[in-house]
Amino acid sequence: MKISSTNVNIAVNAVAVAAEKIVLMRRKGSSPGKRLGKPARVRQRVSVNSVYKQLGPAYFRRAYRMPYQSFKRLAAKLHDGIVLASGKNMHSSNYIPNGRIS
Repeated sequence: MKISSTNVNIAVNAVAVAAEKIVLMRRKGSSPGKRLGKPARVRQRVSVNSVYKQLGPAYFRRAYRMPYQSFKRLAAKLHDGIVLASGKNMHSSNYIPNGRIS
């Protein structure tokens, strides 16, 4: 397959326009992704029960779009599938670096 010079020129122009847009976005203080190339944030897993205690019933319902009791029933129904899908050790093809959802 032969690539025409017109197609090459279009591709080069597209890259130039994209690069210029990124430079302008960075000058304005925004970027296509501020986390790009940075190490992952270290997070601490917190139980849903402690979140419920911190938020209370009204804010928990807003945040999770369901009451706490409904969330517990849903979590119980999904538990076996989540454990199976998450993998049990680092050598599993389904290993999740942040750990199992409990």
